[in-house]
Amino acid sequence: AVEVISARVLIDCTGPGVDPTRMTDALTRNLLAAGQARPGARRLGLDVDADGRVVGPVSDRLFILGPPSRAAFWEVVAVPDIRVRARDLADRLA
Repeated sequence: AVEVISARVLIDCTGPGVDPTRMTDALTRNLLAAGQARPGARRLGLDVDADGRVVGPVSDRLFILGPPSRAAFWEVVAVPDIRVRARDLADRLA
């Protein structure tokens, strides 16, 4: 069964990216099960585009920052790197 999560904003802070098909958190598991996301290159997190949007049916509304985007951006595990990506995303969304 897929658990439905309804929210204006979701923040996943699960730590370093791992094979998302092996993750146990409800958000990642349900995104994959519902076909809303897919594993990234080398299964180091989720597949995202150059702006951090999750590649999938809701890509215009779902962004990933930090370790879950590691397959695309690699060095996004330290606060300074995440801070830059978060600022860029905030500017883009504003």
